[in-house]
Parts: sequence; structure tokens; C-alpha cells
Amino acid sequence: MSVPDNFPKRIAWHEAAHAFVSAYHGFHLLAVRIDGPENGEGATWKNVPPKASSVFLASLNQRELANSLAGEVAESMWFPALPSLRPDLERDGIASLRFVLKLKGTPRDFSLADRIDVSDWIEKLPCGRLLRDTLAAEKAAVRKILERNRSTVEIIANRLLEKQRIWGDEVSEILEQVKGTTKENPSGNNSTEVPND
Repeated sequence: MSVPDNFPKRIAWHEAAHAFVSAYHGFHLLAVRIDGPENGEGATWKNVPPKASSVFLASLNQRELANSLAGEVAESMWFPALPSLRPDLERDGIASLRFVLKLKGTPRDFSLADRIDVSDWIEKLPCGRLLRDTLAAEKAAVRKILERNRSTVEIIANRLLEKQRIWGDEVSEILEQVKGTTKENPSGNNSTEVPND
């Protein structure tokens, strides 16, 4: 199966969405990278800020879930569906299910989850419907965040395509520049063209 022409751009937008949502939800962003077109993978590194508030820590799993879903949501918003070429998407999906189980599961769910494959959790766990509904609600929330901040995600994605790795302080500079520009343009219209090749 061949890799689509826009695959590097797709990976850049995927990782840029993770980076943006991490910063949006208050994580300390360390770096974000994409690999060369031959690998078609990327990663975002972040951690909990050193002086995280109790509110931040109380909602940590919810914030982690939003971050985990960001790449997949971005791809579904701005690119056509793709056959399963992406092992990192599978990792994102597994991470998302684990965060939802932490948020919504009972001790019985945790016990059963250890004995069945993650791909079967929604179908076989007593809280499966709740997992599915929580994922759907969080994807909708992440979609709204990304829709409102599309131009910022685009700037990060373009920088990734140019450099392949950017550090957290560079992403922070981008966010500050966009924030300053938005204050100068109170209409809040920061939409840009859909990324297609």
C-alpha cells in the first residue's frame, strides 16, 4: 500500500494538534517532532508543570485524554480518511481508552480490563458504553478547540514541516505571537484555508 502524497503534511498537523492542545490545557511542552516522509511518525513531549495547581492535578486525566485525542481529531477534520497505515494512531487510541477507563471505570472494570484486549473494552466491559460516550464527548470538545485555533495549529504544523523538530519555547513564542495578533484583530477571524495537496 502506498503512502499518500500529503502524508508528511498530515503527520505535521497531527503532531501540531497534540502540541497545541497540550499547551492549551496547561502542560509544559518540551518538544514536538515529525520524522522524515519515509517513516511517517511523530511525537510530542510534555510534562506536568512544576507548580501545577490542585485544579490542574484533579483534572489531569481529562487533560491527558484531550491531548491524546487531538491528533486523530485534527486528521479527521482536515484530511480524508486513511487506511490503517499509522501505528501511532493505534497508540493514541489505546492511550485514550486507558485515560477514559481511569476517569469512568469501577474496580470491576479495572479487573476485567486486565484480562481482555484493549480493542475489546468498549464491547466487553460493563462501562463500555460510558467509555464510548465519553470519548465522543471529548472528541467534540477537542474539535471545538481546534476549530477556534486552526491558524495557530497551521503555524506549528508548517514549522514542523520546515524543521522537523521544534522545542517547547518555540511553540510558546508562536502562541504568544498569535495571542498578540488576535488582540490587534478583535474580530477573532483566524480561519485559514484547508490543508490539501
